[in-house]
Amino acid sequence: MIQDFCSVIGQNLDQLKRVEDQNPSLSDEAAEFIRLTNLRLPMNVHGKKNPIRGDLAQLLNSLHTGAPPLPSHNVAVTFMDGFAESNEALRQQYFGHRTSLFSSDFSRFPLERAKHTFEDATDIGITLWENSNKRYLLQKAELSCLKAQLDILRGQYIQASENLRRIQPTLEFFDVRSTVRLNRVQRELSMLTKKDRASPDEIDSLALQVGRIYRLLSIHKAEGGVSNKPPT
Repeated sequence: MIQDFCSVIGQNLDQLKRVEDQNPSLSDEAAEFIRLTNLRLPMNVHGKKNPIRGDLAQLLNSLHTGAPPLPSHNVAVTFMDGFAESNEALRQQYFGHRTSLFSSDFSRFPLERAKHTFEDATDIGITLWENSNKRYLLQKAELSCLKAQLDILRGQYIQASENLRRIQPTLEFFDVRSTVRLNRVQRELSMLTKKDRASPDEIDSLALQVGRIYRLLSIHKAEGGVSNKPPT
C-alpha cells in the first residue's frame, strides 16, 4: 500500500526509512483466546473501560504474534460474492484496464478453520500469568530500591539494607550479575552503620549505586521481564 501511494505522489521509496511493524497481528490461537475472553471479560462496562481487564490485549500483542487467522474457504467466497455486483461496477467505471478488481484465487484460505485445543488456551494462559508476575516482582523491587535510596539519604542505613535485602531474590532471577553490585552496596551500608557520621560523598555514592540497580530493574521490566539467569 505504501509503495502504491508513493508511486502516485512521485516519492522515491529509497529516501524513506523503513520501520518495524508497530501493530503486529495476533496469532490464530491468541485471536481465538481474546475472542472468547471478550465474551466473559469485555473491554467496556457501562460505557467505560473495564479496569479489571487491564492491558490484556497489549500483553497478547507482545507475547503471541503470528500469522493472522483466516476465514474458511467457503466463508471467504461467500463474502466476496456478496460484493461481486458493486465491485464489478466500480471496476468498469474506474479500472477498465483490469479484468478483475480483486483476485479470485482463494487457495490460501483453509477448507475449515483450525480447531483450537485446551492445551492452546493453557499455553497462552501460562505465558500471560508468567509475564504478569514477572512485572509485578520487578515493580516491587523497583519500589524497594526507591525506598532504600530514600533511607540512605535520610541516614537510615539499617532500613536501607533491609529494603535492598528484599530485592535480592528478584535480582538473582533477572540479572544475577547485578547481585555483585548489590552485595557491594550492602557491605558499604554495613560499614556506615558502624560510623558516627557518613560523609556526603559516601552517601551520594551509595544512592547513585542503588539508582543504577533501579535502572537495571526498569530495563528488565521494559523488556517484558526476560530472565538472563544462567542455566543451572
